[in-house]
Amino acid sequence: MTQVITTDPEGKLDHESDRRGTYWLEAAGGSRKHLASIFNIIGEETCKKIDDPVKKAIEEDRFYGLSDHTVLITKDGLKYLLILLVQPLKLMEIK
Repeated sequence: MTQVITTDPEGKLDHESDRRGTYWLEAAGGSRKHLASIFNIIGEETCKKIDDPVKKAIEEDRFYGLSDHTVLITKDGLKYLLILLVQPLKLMEIK
């Protein structure tokens, strides 16, 4: 399954994600939180929490991806292998 989640420039979940029917804002208790505080993403082999990929992509202003041995753990403890791609998007003025 593919999901697209959008954030504001600070990396906080925005309301646009819920309008597309992803319901992440509702899952976050209705508040605009950083994605890292909503999702528990760990390295499969190390079981250590990984650095916030959204924050990293925004700070470095570049594409950032995690594809090997990355796991998303749900609130219920279910584990899903994850391919995570993060890309900062910017609005450009068209002349």
